Amino acid sequence: MTHVLEAPRLCEWFEGDADAGNPDALLLALRIREKVSVDSEMFGKILPHPFSPSRLFASDHLSSIINCLKVTL
Repeated sequence: MTHVLEAPRLCEWFEGDADAGNPDALLLALRIREKVSVDSEMFGKILPHPFSPSRLFASDHLSSIINCLKVTL
């Protein structure tokens, strides 16, 4: 798992994809956070830092990841 966390482009991907609206980045960040229990700024804007479920669903954080939650048809 450390190889995944230390991947050079992973942080860049998380940082850019909150704005781009990539739901896969959000899902991957949540899965990594669940498996490793790492509380890091590596997830950029996708996950709040420090992480907590209540902060994930806070209105100020949801507004920063709204594009990740939109469904495109």
